[in-house]
Amino acid sequence: MVFEAAKRNPGQERIRRLWTVIGAYAIACLAAAILLPLALILRDAAVLGSDKVVRTMGLSDVGIVVLFAFLTSFVAAAPVSAALIVIAETRQIRSALAYLGFGALAGASAQLVAALIRGGASSGVGLYATIAGVGAVAGLLYWLVAVRPLPPPPPASLAEAGHRREPTL
Repeated sequence: MVFEAAKRNPGQERIRRLWTVIGAYAIACLAAAILLPLALILRDAAVLGSDKVVRTMGLSDVGIVVLFAFLTSFVAAAPVSAALIVIAETRQIRSALAYLGFGALAGASAQLVAALIRGGASSGVGLYATIAGVGAVAGLLYWLVAVRPLPPPPPASLAEAGHRREPTL
């Protein structure tokens, strides 16, 4: 049983959980980096027309954008994402809907950080909404990799009886 394995060596289980969280965060950032250029291309195609967008963008441009989007999202979303992950781990939040919201919040905050770094240049509500949507998808992917496989938290009756489970992180 999972709970008995954690009782045997809690330090090793915490390290394993930490690596799972870091790996899931990296996977979510990679997914966001792939989705972001696609979402922006679709947005531009809707505004400018698909023929103009296809002529001005090459496949290599998309690859470069994915690379820089990964690096930017990994760094810019890290402070908010780390805080949300710690809150979710300590409170044992297991809801997929919560992680959708966490991802959207982390995406919008990453865009805000990027805008502040650029000197406060306004990006527009549409870009924030697009990046929040991409962040929501990344949050759901994080939930699938790092949270969904976890056992459910112990019932409240066990917690009230004095059986306290330590946070996994």
